[in-house]
Amino acid sequence: MDAVFVDLEQDIYDRHGIYALSAVLKKHGLSVGYLPVNKENAALRRLQEMRPKYILYSTYSSYFRKYARFDAKIKKNMDCFSVIGGPCITFNPNLLKDTTIDAGCMGEGETALPLLLTGNNKESRNIFLRKDPSPVEFDHFVDLDAMPFPDRDIIYSHDYVRRMNPSKTFISGRGCPFSCTYCFNHRYNKLFKNSGHVLRKKSVDYILEEIRLVRGKYPLKLVIFIDDTFILNKKWLFEFCERFPRELGVPYSCNIRANLMNEDVAKALSESGCVMVNWSIESGNDFFRNTVMKRNMTREQILNTAHLLNKYKINHRIGNVIGLPGEKLEQIFETLELNIAANPTLALANIFVPFPGLEMTRYAQENGYFSEIPEEKLPLNYFSKSVMNIPPDANETIQKIMCLFPVFSSVPAIYKSPNLKKIALGLPKPVLRLIYEIFYVAIFRSIYRMHGGICYTTVTGFRYLKSLIRSLLVE
Repeated sequence: MDAVFVDLEQDIYDRHGIYALSAVLKKHGLSVGYLPVNKENAALRRLQEMRPKYILYSTYSSYFRKYARFDAKIKKNMDCFSVIGGPCITFNPNLLKDTTIDAGCMGEGETALPLLLTGNNKESRNIFLRKDPSPVEFDHFVDLDAMPFPDRDIIYSHDYVRRMNPSKTFISGRGCPFSCTYCFNHRYNKLFKNSGHVLRKKSVDYILEEIRLVRGKYPLKLVIFIDDTFILNKKWLFEFCERFPRELGVPYSCNIRANLMNEDVAKALSESGCVMVNWSIESGNDFFRNTVMKRNMTREQILNTAHLLNKYKINHRIGNVIGLPGEKLEQIFETLELNIAANPTLALANIFVPFPGLEMTRYAQENGYFSEIPEEKLPLNYFSKSVMNIPPDANETIQKIMCLFPVFSSVPAIYKSPNLKKIALGLPKPVLRLIYEIFYVAIFRSIYRMHGGICYTTVTGFRYLKSLIRSLLVE
């Protein structure tokens, strides 16, 4: 075995990084495996049996230390070379210094990884060794249409839940031109400014064939596009909306942005089978939304987008961020009230996590709202307490509002009644988290059509429950 992708994150979501890289490595004639880790000792024994030359990890900042600890155990028993990629290393290559992980991949790996595994790593500028400086220049961005179709088989052949999920995610393009301060894209665009056009779209021919191939092998009742902004390229969008229902006819969902929406776009989405969109308000307060977060969208654009989605009967889920640096309780309620006015199918709120390198993290530090802490001590999810410099009682209130946000926005009568709101906010946090999970899962399963047989529902529910328990233990 040339290489094995090791996956410590057992959830229900697709692993697009692994799909893309596995396809490219196999195209170069390399043998590639996948190892989901449920029990570490069993996984270590399995790796010894597989005897890979390279062990590959792909993860986010919050999980980096978990992978570093696992790699240290591997190195005590095996002679192999490990490489990690993902936002954690792309934005903080110094994380490797105190680990046993041999190398990191910054940015895209489709060019870099095959060169490394075939012994030509000196030709790639995205790979750096633990003891060497990080690259000053980077590989050119790949042409998405020149890439082989993503290799889902590498995981689906091992994973019943992902294989049988009737709602599967796809990526039709890469890149985001916007500079929201709480997102990594503004830093990514600056870091890779000399690598070519960051905004790339697979051709409509390519994405339709990719979906067709998946539908031919696996259950597929809903296509979920997870591009940052699906509607950015209008020419591409209108061609897709004309061809997709005629050639595939599967319902789909996508991500949109309020300041890109108009009547023509809403109509095209509706007529092409779009049954659900995700979009974000983030903050109902103009100062936080446009000055602190740099969303650059007006209240009128937000309400017009909501009006169009409701007019064309497209379900929509709205995302928000609370616990912002310097945010007061009344400003959080402004966000909630704007969501109520938008009348979405579902509205959620995440608690801000100040990851290193984000512009909003720097804003929080410079204004005294946040004192820097080691990255490994940052919350592992967006449900945990805020790490802003706020009193404990205010912190607990933010966590309670996070749990109640979808309930208040869907049943505004509870929020608008002073007595009911007081009772709701007075409930213990574990009770509110349980209410949140029940409410969220019920609506989520409905709008994303995650309905399978008894076996699929049971296995998926069990995995989700395990993930939830781990999350609660972390909190």
